Amino acid sequence: MQKLLLECIYPIGVISLLCPTFAGVSLGMSKASIGICNSASIKSDIILTIIPSAFIGVGVLYSVLLFFTTAPQGTPTEFSIPMKWLAAYIVTGMGMFWGSISLGDISAVATVTAAQQKRFKPSFFLLLVFGELIGLFGLIVGFILSVSNRVWA
Repeated sequence: MQKLLLECIYPIGVISLLCPTFAGVSLGMSKASIGICNSASIKSDIILTIIPSAFIGVGVLYSVLLFFTTAPQGTPTEFSIPMKWLAAYIVTGMGMFWGSISLGDISAVATVTAAQQKRFKPSFFLLLVFGELIGLFGLIVGFILSVSNRVWA
């Protein structure tokens, strides 16, 4: 039974990292698209309103980066190290989920305001950078927890 549970930790970790990331990016993009469509009805030049889509999608890159750089090595024999690795993937996945949703919320409002006001653009990008910090902190915590816990044997 212990061997079976140990072998399930890796797939659960991958699911815990990637599924929340993709769900958050999807929800964030859907929220941002509402703002982009509303801003397009105000102003036909929507180049600056499409930029938040790139910020929202960065969470996928962060998760894939963590996935490929911290893949476990060896077969697990006890629970302590794989569970720390699993915690890293859960923290990062949830950080990407909430970070992408927050960027979607920021983008939905900021794109409309950017279309209405001429001088809003620097603040617009500053809001996106602060929204991106949630995912970045999740990635940093994930690296701290998982890099030292890669060797399972």
